Amino acid sequence: MAPGDRIVSLAASGEVTVLQSAPGGQVSVTSRASPSKAGPDPKAVLSSNGQLVAMLGEQPGEVLITNPLEPGNPGAELKGDHAVLALAINSTVGRLLATADASAITVRPVDGGAATPERRIPLATGTTVAALALHPNGTFVAAYNSAGNAYIWDVMSGQQLTLPMKGVRAVAFSPDGKWLSASTSTDIRIWDVEHRHESPVLLPASTDGLVDPLPPASFSPDGQYLAAPRISEGYTRTSVWRVDTGTLVGEVGGYASDVAFLSDSRRLAVAVGVADAEAGLFLTELDPQALVGTICRVVGRKLTADEWNQYAAGLPQEAAC
Repeated sequence: MAPGDRIVSLAASGEVTVLQSAPGGQVSVTSRASPSKAGPDPKAVLSSNGQLVAMLGEQPGEVLITNPLEPGNPGAELKGDHAVLALAINSTVGRLLATADASAITVRPVDGGAATPERRIPLATGTTVAALALHPNGTFVAAYNSAGNAYIWDVMSGQQLTLPMKGVRAVAFSPDGKWLSASTSTDIRIWDVEHRHESPVLLPASTDGLVDPLPPASFSPDGQYLAAPRISEGYTRTSVWRVDTGTLVGEVGGYASDVAFLSDSRRLAVAVGVADAEAGLFLTELDPQALVGTICRVVGRKLTADEWNQYAAGLPQEAAC
């Protein structure tokens, strides 16, 4: 998500589409740009606030940084001596980039605006980082390896903490930095970053082993909610839970390739994984009364009992339209 309820869609090829949300769950494309210098496998990543994109360039160790909200800005090109295996970027405190190569994780400022100096954290022999997540204030970096083990490093000291989780296939920090989610093919586990222990909350986000790699879970901007797609017994949906209690807030029918909350933490953008970002993205309300209003506006009629159970389960059907 980006300021002004804009939505930034990032394709695997590095193509960036910026969309504007509107009342009634509608979205429209405001800009679309394809990278001119991206490598064949750009491993493109997006900051949580949608203001920075990082991707691999054509040369080994080269990373391209752009602001998708400023399509005319050429951005920056950072050079490195080692082939990059994974990327993460943030722009919450300064503008920081984390990269992993075969021997170390490096966290460095994108420009002179970051207070954090460049840090290089050596990796244990045989550790191959599959993906990274960078804490909002740059103090920690998290990763999982090809064996599904998850770790957190203190950026300043380089101290490594091995998390008590197995089979991890995606990691993500909450915007407030309090939580780290670790997704497996059967569930999502929550790590309390400040107190250094696993939360008792266990979210049943099974994908039946059908999705690899997994999309990271998405936290709401206020850190209260977490959304993730899941598959169970052939039924696909996107689920939203409260992070502190694990209470299921609601579900949206259909499997999403990615999800993101809008700035109010009460609306969810759901991407269904088609080539056209505008056609493949819709907004849904988490507030029950707003959800009923959206259903009435979009459908223009009362839903059948089966439709209601699929799209608004848990709400009294007689309240609609």
